[in-house]
Amino acid sequence: MDFSNTPMVDLAGIIANHLADQGIDVVLVGGLAVEIYSLNLYFTKDIDMVNTNYYA
Repeated sequence: MDFSNTPMVDLAGIIANHLADQGIDVVLVGGLAVEIYSLNLYFTKDIDMVNTNYYA
């Protein structure tokens, strides 16, 4: 599949859904979370997610 024209927010959702299908729950953090929260006043080029099922 070609995701090169997929908006980053949509891509984050696709990734999170795929991981959830594998039993991995994630939460969006970092720059993209700030970008969404600030209504695009901040810009990022990556997607950061944290696995909420991970226990050290």
